[in-house]
Amino acid sequence: MHLLCLGDSICYGDGVHPDQAWVSLLAAELAQRHPAVRVHNAGVNGETVQGGLWRLSECLVPLVPDLLYVQFGLNDAWINICSAEEYTDMMWEIVFRALESGVRAVVVGTNHPVWAGQDVYGAADYPQRVRHFNASLRSRFALAPERVSLADAEAHWDGLGSREALVPLLQADGVHLSSQGNRVYANFLLPVFEWSL
Repeated sequence: MHLLCLGDSICYGDGVHPDQAWVSLLAAELAQRHPAVRVHNAGVNGETVQGGLWRLSECLVPLVPDLLYVQFGLNDAWINICSAEEYTDMMWEIVFRALESGVRAVVVGTNHPVWAGQDVYGAADYPQRVRHFNASLRSRFALAPERVSLADAEAHWDGLGSREALVPLLQADGVHLSSQGNRVYANFLLPVFEWSL
Protein backbone atom coordinates (compact mmCIF):
# COMPACT_ATOMS: atom_id res chain seq x y z
CA MET A 1 0.00 0.00 0.00
CA HIS A 2 1.35 3.41 -0.98
CA LEU A 3 0.71 6.88 0.45
CA LEU A 4 1.80 9.88 -1.63
CA CYS A 5 2.13 13.30 0.03
CA LEU A 6 1.82 16.09 -2.55
CA GLY A 7 2.52 19.63 -1.43
CA ASP A 8 4.88 22.54 -0.95
CA SER A 9 7.72 23.26 1.50
CA ILE A 10 5.59 22.20 4.47
CA CYS A 11 5.34 18.74 2.95
CA TYR A 12 8.97 18.81 1.77
CA GLY A 13 10.28 19.74 5.22
CA ASP A 14 12.07 23.01 4.48
CA GLY A 15 14.53 24.16 7.14
CA VAL A 16 14.75 20.92 9.12
CA HIS A 17 16.77 17.73 8.76
CA PRO A 18 15.00 15.33 6.37
CA ASP A 19 14.48 12.87 9.21
CA GLN A 20 12.60 15.58 11.16
CA ALA A 21 10.14 16.44 8.39
CA TRP A 22 6.61 15.37 9.27
CA VAL A 23 6.38 13.07 6.24
CA SER A 24 9.50 11.21 7.44
CA LEU A 25 8.19 11.05 11.01
CA LEU A 26 4.87 9.76 9.74
CA ALA A 27 6.58 7.17 7.54
CA ALA A 28 8.59 5.88 10.49
CA GLU A 29 5.49 5.59 12.66
CA LEU A 30 3.45 3.89 9.95
CA ALA A 31 6.31 1.46 9.30
CA GLN A 32 5.98 0.26 12.88
CA ARG A 33 2.19 0.09 12.92
CA HIS A 34 1.50 -0.89 9.30
CA PRO A 35 4.64 -2.41 7.73
CA ALA A 36 2.98 -2.80 4.34
CA VAL A 37 2.51 0.96 3.91
CA ARG A 38 5.10 2.88 1.88
CA VAL A 39 5.17 6.68 2.15
CA HIS A 40 6.42 8.89 -0.70
CA ASN A 41 7.17 12.61 -0.31
CA ALA A 42 6.34 14.72 -3.38
CA GLY A 43 6.71 18.07 -1.64
CA VAL A 44 8.48 20.87 -3.54
CA ASN A 45 9.71 24.11 -2.00
CA GLY A 46 7.85 27.15 -3.32
CA GLU A 47 5.16 25.10 -5.05
CA THR A 48 1.72 26.56 -5.74
CA VAL A 49 -1.52 24.67 -6.23
CA GLN A 50 -1.26 25.26 -9.97
CA GLY A 51 2.22 23.75 -9.96
CA GLY A 52 0.88 20.80 -8.02
CA LEU A 53 -1.88 20.34 -10.58
CA TRP A 54 0.69 20.39 -13.38
CA ARG A 55 2.89 17.88 -11.52
CA LEU A 56 0.09 15.52 -10.57
CA SER A 57 0.21 13.30 -13.63
CA GLU A 58 3.98 12.78 -13.43
CA CYS A 59 3.62 11.93 -9.73
CA LEU A 60 0.96 9.34 -10.51
CA VAL A 61 2.60 7.83 -13.61
CA PRO A 62 5.26 5.67 -11.95
CA LEU A 63 2.90 4.52 -9.23
CA VAL A 64 -0.76 5.22 -8.58
CA PRO A 65 -0.92 5.48 -4.78
CA ASP A 66 -3.70 3.98 -2.73
CA LEU A 67 -3.90 7.14 -0.63
CA LEU A 68 -3.05 10.72 -1.62
CA TYR A 69 -2.51 13.63 0.76
CA VAL A 70 -2.69 17.11 -0.80
CA GLN A 71 -1.75 20.39 0.87
CA PHE A 72 -1.07 23.68 -0.92
CA GLY A 73 -1.99 27.32 -0.34
CA LEU A 74 0.76 29.03 1.64
CA ASN A 75 2.61 30.12 -1.50
CA ASP A 76 -0.61 30.92 -3.34
CA ALA A 77 -1.66 33.27 -0.52
CA TRP A 78 1.86 34.69 -0.12
CA ILE A 79 2.44 35.45 -3.79
CA ASN A 80 -1.24 36.36 -4.14
CA ILE A 81 -1.45 34.88 -7.63
CA CYS A 82 -4.96 33.52 -7.35
CA SER A 83 -8.13 34.06 -5.39
CA ALA A 84 -9.25 31.71 -2.64
CA GLU A 85 -11.98 30.45 -4.96
CA GLU A 86 -9.52 29.73 -7.78
CA TYR A 87 -7.22 27.98 -5.32
CA THR A 88 -10.07 25.81 -4.05
CA ASP A 89 -11.16 24.98 -7.60
CA MET A 90 -7.64 23.76 -8.42
CA MET A 91 -7.48 21.71 -5.23
CA TRP A 92 -10.77 20.11 -6.22
CA GLU A 93 -9.37 19.41 -9.70
CA ILE A 94 -6.36 17.64 -8.16
CA VAL A 95 -8.70 15.47 -6.11
CA PHE A 96 -10.95 14.70 -9.08
CA ARG A 97 -8.04 13.75 -11.34
CA ALA A 98 -6.46 11.61 -8.64
CA LEU A 99 -9.66 9.65 -8.09
CA GLU A 100 -10.13 9.27 -11.85
CA SER A 101 -6.57 7.90 -12.04
CA GLY A 102 -7.37 5.15 -9.56
CA VAL A 103 -6.36 6.63 -6.22
CA ARG A 104 -8.57 4.96 -3.61
CA ALA A 105 -8.82 7.84 -1.11
CA VAL A 106 -7.68 11.47 -0.88
CA VAL A 107 -7.01 13.55 2.23
CA VAL A 108 -6.97 17.32 1.71
CA GLY A 109 -5.15 19.45 4.27
CA THR A 110 -5.74 23.03 5.35
CA ASN A 111 -2.70 25.05 6.38
CA HIS A 112 -1.61 25.89 9.91
CA PRO A 113 -1.80 29.52 11.12
CA VAL A 114 1.22 31.63 10.17
CA TRP A 115 2.75 34.57 12.04
CA ALA A 116 4.60 36.22 9.14
CA GLY A 117 3.54 39.84 9.00
CA GLN A 118 4.01 40.49 5.28
CA ASP A 119 3.77 38.75 1.95
CA VAL A 120 6.24 39.05 -0.91
CA TYR A 121 4.64 42.36 -1.94
CA GLY A 122 4.83 43.83 1.55
CA ALA A 123 1.12 43.48 2.34
CA ALA A 124 0.47 42.88 6.03
CA ASP A 125 -2.60 40.67 5.65
CA TYR A 126 -0.82 37.42 4.74
CA PRO A 127 -1.95 35.54 7.89
CA GLN A 128 -5.54 36.60 7.21
CA ARG A 129 -5.31 35.47 3.58
CA VAL A 130 -4.07 32.05 4.69
CA ARG A 131 -7.11 31.75 6.95
CA HIS A 132 -9.36 32.90 4.10
CA PHE A 133 -7.93 30.21 1.82
CA ASN A 134 -8.48 27.64 4.57
CA ALA A 135 -12.08 28.76 5.02
CA SER A 136 -12.73 28.44 1.30
CA LEU A 137 -11.24 24.94 1.26
CA ARG A 138 -13.22 23.93 4.34
CA SER A 139 -16.47 25.14 2.78
CA ARG A 140 -15.86 23.42 -0.55
CA PHE A 141 -14.91 20.06 0.94
CA ALA A 142 -17.64 20.00 3.59
CA LEU A 143 -19.75 17.96 1.17
CA ALA A 144 -16.91 15.99 -0.40
CA PRO A 145 -17.43 12.49 -1.81
CA GLU A 146 -17.05 9.53 0.51
CA ARG A 147 -13.48 8.80 -0.58
CA VAL A 148 -12.34 12.35 0.20
CA SER A 149 -11.70 13.76 3.68
CA LEU A 150 -10.43 17.05 5.11
CA ALA A 151 -7.60 17.23 7.64
CA ASP A 152 -8.10 20.64 9.24
CA ALA A 153 -4.63 21.61 10.49
CA GLU A 154 -5.74 25.18 11.18
CA ALA A 155 -8.51 24.04 13.52
CA HIS A 156 -6.12 21.62 15.21
CA TRP A 157 -3.49 24.30 15.82
CA ASP A 158 -6.10 26.78 17.02
CA GLY A 159 -7.08 24.21 19.63
CA LEU A 160 -3.55 23.75 20.94
CA GLY A 161 -3.40 26.99 22.89
CA SER A 162 -2.46 30.65 22.66
CA ARG A 163 -0.29 32.12 19.94
CA GLU A 164 2.58 32.32 22.42
CA ALA A 165 2.31 28.58 23.01
CA LEU A 166 2.39 27.91 19.28
CA VAL A 167 5.35 30.14 18.37
CA PRO A 168 7.92 27.36 19.04
CA LEU A 169 6.16 25.21 16.45
CA LEU A 170 7.31 27.53 13.66
CA GLN A 171 10.72 28.62 12.45
CA ALA A 172 11.86 32.23 12.79
CA ASP A 173 10.14 33.16 9.51
CA GLY A 174 6.76 32.50 11.12
CA VAL A 175 5.70 30.19 8.29
CA HIS A 176 7.76 27.00 8.08
CA LEU A 177 7.52 24.26 10.67
CA SER A 178 10.17 23.80 13.33
CA SER A 179 11.13 20.30 14.42
CA GLN A 180 8.41 20.56 17.07
CA GLY A 181 5.90 21.75 14.51
CA ASN A 182 6.70 18.84 12.23
CA ARG A 183 6.09 16.46 15.13
CA VAL A 184 2.71 18.11 15.76
CA TYR A 185 1.80 17.61 12.10
CA ALA A 186 2.83 13.95 12.15
CA ASN A 187 0.89 13.26 15.34
CA PHE A 188 -2.17 15.05 13.96
CA LEU A 189 -2.16 13.28 10.59
CA LEU A 190 -1.29 9.77 11.76
CA PRO A 191 -4.83 8.83 12.88
CA VAL A 192 -6.28 10.52 9.79
CA PHE A 193 -4.22 8.31 7.52
CA GLU A 194 -4.79 5.20 9.63
CA TRP A 195 -8.53 5.76 9.31
CA SER A 196 -8.16 6.07 5.52
CA LEU A 197 -5.96 3.00 5.03
